[in-house]
Order: sequence, then structure tokens, then C-alpha cells
Amino acid sequence: MGGWSCSGTTPPLVATGRVFVADETGVGAYQAKTGRRIWHHRWDSPDQASTPSMALSGGLLLVGVADCESVSSVGGDVFAFNVATGRLKWHQSLPRPAHSLLVDKGVVVTSGASDTLGVTAYRVRDGRELWTLQGYFAGAAAHGRLFVSGAYDVFRVAAVSITTGRTIWTTPDLSSSVVGGVVAATPAGDLVYTAYESGLLCLRSSNGSIVWRDPNPNGQLATDGRRVYRASGNAIEALSARTGRRLWTTGLAGSTSQPVRAGGLLYTVVSGGKPLGILNAANGSIASTARHLPNLNDAHVVVSGGRLYMTIGNTLVAYAL
Repeated sequence: MGGWSCSGTTPPLVATGRVFVADETGVGAYQAKTGRRIWHHRWDSPDQASTPSMALSGGLLLVGVADCESVSSVGGDVFAFNVATGRLKWHQSLPRPAHSLLVDKGVVVTSGASDTLGVTAYRVRDGRELWTLQGYFAGAAAHGRLFVSGAYDVFRVAAVSITTGRTIWTTPDLSSSVVGGVVAATPAGDLVYTAYESGLLCLRSSNGSIVWRDPNPNGQLATDGRRVYRASGNAIEALSARTGRRLWTTGLAGSTSQPVRAGGLLYTVVSGGKPLGILNAANGSIASTARHLPNLNDAHVVVSGGRLYMTIGNTLVAYAL
């Protein structure tokens, strides 16, 4: 590849018979069945583009990146590529890095922090800017609502319309208990979860009222609407999505990472030569340790079509389940 790169490998995205993944030089699409490369877009300056955030919508692969040139004042870009051909449909330069990228209702939202903290929304089909919200960071989107957090010297969580940017509700200042941000929403969009200083806060998405708090150490989250799965340290635990009641805790042989829920199972990459934990989602019992796999990148795996997709170093790999 030649030369130093600011970008790295992303977790795969799988859809329409293709696997999309970024590498040190750009982003590409591969056949899901064979791994054959379909197309690849190389960054003009790989040493200046961060590891991207990616999403799929409307036949487009949406990619958000941050510049790596400056620590104090960093911009970014959003690209939209045709999923079949890799042709660039549109591109927008950003006044701030694209640290997060979310899609819902035909709108793509980016947010990040440089000199300022802010959120900007664009129409997926043509990249037209729709609205901007200053002082917030976007954490989750569901059923037309975007859940954001921040606001300068206080900490608030807010819900806004993803199509118009109109504020639906805002919480009071939560600075006394919350240091973090929105991290997940249920698939139905009725509950939203935000990290706070030492645990987790569940809010009702209709009005922002607090449903429950959990004071235990925070970690990486996933939810299927029935349970909230939290990976922290060398363990994964499940909480009731509605009440916060702890349902089970399972210890693993190394540090855990982003949980992935698929087909009645829960997957997490495990450090220390114990590459993958596969648990039964209902009770936390270990279904497999996948010890035949090599060490994996510190990112989540993807399950689709009876296959397990992952990146190992700079290589995209698929295993049959």
C-alpha cells in the first residue's frame, strides 16, 4: 500500500449480496458469497482521512470521515457511493469531523467536535443540506427521531425530528449525574439509553422522562428491545430493557467488545487470544468460544445469511455458521 495511513479497517456492512468495508487506503465492496472485489474507491490522501463511519440507504453507501491534518481544527467529509458500481453520487465537505454517521427516513446525519460541537443533516438521495443543530452530538436514530446529547456547559439529552431538525423534547440539565452521551435506542424506538458517569440511564423516547438508572460501570451496548447487553471488562451482562433488572452475567477469558445480537445468539470479540465469545442471548450460557479462529480486530463481527463476517488484520474473512 505504501506510506503511512490515518485510516484503518472497519467492521463489515452486509447487504444486497455485498460486503462493504474500509481499509487503510479507501473503501470497497466485495461479493458476499465469494469475497471477490467488486469495486474500490481510494482516498486521494490516505494519510489525511480517518477510519470512516459507514451506513447504507437508498442504494448508496454513505461514508463519513474526519481529517487527520490538525488536532485543534479538524474538518470532515461525507461521500455517497452507488452500492453496485462504486460511482460517487455526491460529496459534502464538513466544517467539523464526521465522528458519527446515522441514517433514517432518507436522511443521513453526521456529528462531531472540533472548534465546535454540532449535528448536520443531509438528504440521502442528493446530499442537499437540510438542517444544522449546534452544541449537540448525535447518538441514535429510530422511527424518524434523532437522539442527541450535549449543549456546552450543561448536559442534556434531546429528541429532534430527523427530517426537519425540530426539537421534540429536551431533558433538564443532567450534569450532576451524566457524563457521556446517547449510545443506543430500541428497535421500536420507544426507549433510548445514555451513558452516565458510572452507569446507564434509560429514557422514554416519547418525552425524555427517566425510566430507570443502573449505577454499574458503563460499557459497549446493544439492545434487541427485550434486553440490553453490556460488554464491560471481561464480562457481558444482560439487563431488562424495560426495568433495568439484571438478568444474567457471563465472564469470558479476555476483554470484551461491542456485542452483536443475531439469531438467538450474542457475539463479542474477546482479547487475549480468545477470539470470539458466542453466548445464548436468553440466559448468557456459552454456545461457543470459536477457538479455531485467529485473533480478530478490536471491532464487532457481522452475521448475515448464515455466515459470520469479520476483519482479521487487513483481510476480510467469512465463516459458515
